Amino acid sequence: MNKMNKDIEYRFINEQTSLSMNKTEQAVKTLHGYAAVFNSLSGDLGGFKERISPGAFTSSLKNDIRAFINHDSSLILGRLNNNTLILKEDARGLLATISPPDTTYANDLLKVIERGDISGMSFGFRVKKDEWKQENRQTIRTLVDIDLLEVSIVTIPAYESTSISIRCLEKIKELNQIQSKYILELATRRNKILQLLSQLK
Repeated sequence: MNKMNKDIEYRFINEQTSLSMNKTEQAVKTLHGYAAVFNSLSGDLGGFKERISPGAFTSSLKNDIRAFINHDSSLILGRLNNNTLILKEDARGLLATISPPDTTYANDLLKVIERGDISGMSFGFRVKKDEWKQENRQTIRTLVDIDLLEVSIVTIPAYESTSISIRCLEKIKELNQIQSKYILELATRRNKILQLLSQLK
């Protein structure tokens, strides 16, 4: 798996992305699947959970995005600029349609998808804008604007928490600790003032 930069994050969106395959009269096969699903809360990513806001990919769809196998840029399946990859945001998420090349690795992939051995998709991205909040005593990260780099068909799907998201989480926790300390200091001062006032009465 070729990962270009430590700041790139990779996400797999569970079984909701299951791939399907269509075959035309000319025996040309295309793959369809959701690379991402909106407003679906992830599993634990190492101290926080994550959801993707509708429209998070909009700005990226003008870019020349590729489709790979397992995030490996040497195993290309499609490209946005030549319409062998089509990406569309709908109410559910980011829908990908891929027209794979007539290569050994792509044909092998089609066979295992047809057998049902592979059914998952994933995507690689950088964060342009995110929001961190506490909900029901859980830290939730919402991806608001994403720089989508690629989508992939993956053999072993898994959420992956990367160093950049962990660093963001640590910063949020640090700010929360500072805020809690400040609130405690204010409460302590307020109590002292109230005690002094009660003594003056």
